[in-house]
Amino acid sequence: MGGVTQKMTDTVKNVPGLGTTGIHAVAVLTDPSNGQVYGHVDFVEASDGVVTVSGEIKNIPDKQKRGFHIHEFGDTTNGCTSAGNN
Repeated sequence: MGGVTQKMTDTVKNVPGLGTTGIHAVAVLTDPSNGQVYGHVDFVEASDGVVTVSGEIKNIPDKQKRGFHIHEFGDTTNGCTSAGNN
């Protein structure tokens, strides 16, 4: 498929023993045009409110700029309109 695999981790602060405790959400990423770019982003909130964001995105074309933002809902039936606020 070509491209690169992008791994990301952004932790607000180091939380020893975070493990699977707290609130956990997963966003599954898909490419609606051809399905070649895909991955997941995990969000884990510890009991003290610290959120750890990590994930992996596969087959991003080389040298392509990337970023992401979070919508209120995971509903994409009407594009960004049904996904709610950022």
